Amino acid sequence: MKGKETGSFNDRLSEQAKAKQALLERAKAKNPVNDPAFAERQAARKAAAEEREKREAEKRANRAGTAVAAAEQRSWRGEGRGARGTGVSGGGSKGGSRARGACSFVTVARDWQVGRSS
Repeated sequence: MKGKETGSFNDRLSEQAKAKQALLERAKAKNPVNDPAFAERQAARKAAAEEREKREAEKRANRAGTAVAAAEQRSWRGEGRGARGTGVSGGGSKGGSRARGACSFVTVARDWQVGRSS
């Protein structure tokens, strides 16, 4: 089945150029810069993005402030990793700060691994 027969090669070239020009005109008509609502939508998107960035910055600052406050509170109470260098709150020597009979399972297991008895 043959397609549409046209004249010469030059006729086909001119038809191709016309089709290309029509395609270009349609693309220019759809350009969002020509649309008046486009600028409004872009401004709304930009404002929303700025608000989002502002909220995220506030969240980060709040998290950092909370972490600093918690670290200060632990340092005042003498807890945390830096308290005795063991990394375990309430750990340390044989008895630690607990009464002799009030050992936890973790303390007993740790002492058993090192060869100490409670």
